[in-house]
Amino acid sequence: MERFLMGQGTFTNKPIILYHIDGYFVVRFANKEERDMVLCSGPHHLLRRPEEILTTIPLWVKLPNLPLNCWNSVVLSKIGSSLGKPLYADGCTTQTSRISFAKILVEVDVTRPLAKVIKILDPKERIVEQKVWYEWKPMFCHKCLQVGHSCVDKPITTMQVQKKGQGQG
Repeated sequence: MERFLMGQGTFTNKPIILYHIDGYFVVRFANKEERDMVLCSGPHHLLRRPEEILTTIPLWVKLPNLPLNCWNSVVLSKIGSSLGKPLYADGCTTQTSRISFAKILVEVDVTRPLAKVIKILDPKERIVEQKVWYEWKPMFCHKCLQVGHSCVDKPITTMQVQKKGQGQG
């Protein structure tokens, strides 16, 4: 952090850098001009990565065997809202040219488990359990809060257990 800060300009006195356990820094400058010089040259990202965590992703969702009386924008929007934020329906769905499944684009929160089945109330006031299929399921690592991988601890193999147990008698 110090090297990064010193590369932002020249300072009359070396700024004091304090680290907070919640993951941010507080910097004390000698004067307001030096503070403003650094603030106005931003935004700044350490390691050239923004700290914003991507948690929502648009996913195409298929609704197989959706009852025909549910093929309208009101019901499809409600179904999409139960999964996340509905964005679009594909052309075959809006034109009802393919009736084996409806397909909608929904912005979903990848930090939460993706629903496999949802209960919907059809226009005739009947509860229907609707299957939900995803064209792609993103991986989300709950350990490092990144999309695209999982930091799940690898299981210890039998060979490793035997090596750890050797020498004990």
